[in-house]
Amino acid sequence: MFARANLHGGKAAILWGHQTAIELSHWRVVKKHPETMGPNGFITLTGVPRWTLSGTTTRVNKFYARQTPLLLTVPRPQGFFLWPVKSIEFLGPTSIRAILEQPEH
Repeated sequence: MFARANLHGGKAAILWGHQTAIELSHWRVVKKHPETMGPNGFITLTGVPRWTLSGTTTRVNKFYARQTPLLLTVPRPQGFFLWPVKSIEFLGPTSIRAILEQPEH
């Protein structure tokens, strides 16, 4: 498994049930796995990887965006990538950052 991943794209959405809470025009999901230097000098992966989202919003329903559970949905050719959302931070009128759970399969 990769210690780091960097995915990005165009349209995506954060859903509350079947309702659209946030529409995104651009998004980036980054996975970073905690690393430590082992006694042998090699880097070892420790703990659970952290997934973060940054994105540009085109529409926000503030009521739906405050509900739980929320799910980030990213279209792909054979369906969707899905990440449960732990928390969302609004950085400005059109920017968000979110902490995500492990992706669903």
